[in-house]
Amino acid sequence: MCVKINNNIIIKTYNFTKERKKIYQIHVEGKFFRDIAKECKISATRAHQIVRRVEENVPKEELDNFRAKYSK
Repeated sequence: MCVKINNNIIIKTYNFTKERKKIYQIHVEGKFFRDIAKECKISATRAHQIVRRVEENVPKEELDNFRAKYSK
């Protein structure tokens, strides 16, 4: 995610918080969004949105390490 201010590019990092890590971890483990929603007390739509944003904004290397650590 980049923001352009006065012809300077500023790279904004995505805040990969504990809650988002937990949601993504459950997703990597192979559970459905409805199961993530029940466990984290959020809606399934919100869970899907968080997973999508994490996949778009977190560096690929970090996601690969995370998947290797938590996938079945």
